[in-house]
Amino acid sequence: MKSHILRNARLTRGDGDWVLVLERTLDHPLEDVFAALTEAEQVPSWAPFTTDRDLTATGVVGLSHIDMPEAEERQGKSCK
Repeated sequence: MKSHILRNARLTRGDGDWVLVLERTLDHPLEDVFAALTEAEQVPSWAPFTTDRDLTATGVVGLSHIDMPEAEERQGKSCK
């Protein structure tokens, strides 16, 4: 995917947590971008890990590193 990084990255702090927002303009249909970011079988094409489920809903997710077999599997915490 070709992307253009906007220069207006935002870093804020709310409820004790830091939030970094990076906006990108992608030259692809919204549905294709959403699928690439959320469907478990597509995530490894852009991220260095696999997921144990689709990322279309909040909740616990298992992440496994692709190129680091010595790294232990991590499980994310559930978002409210």
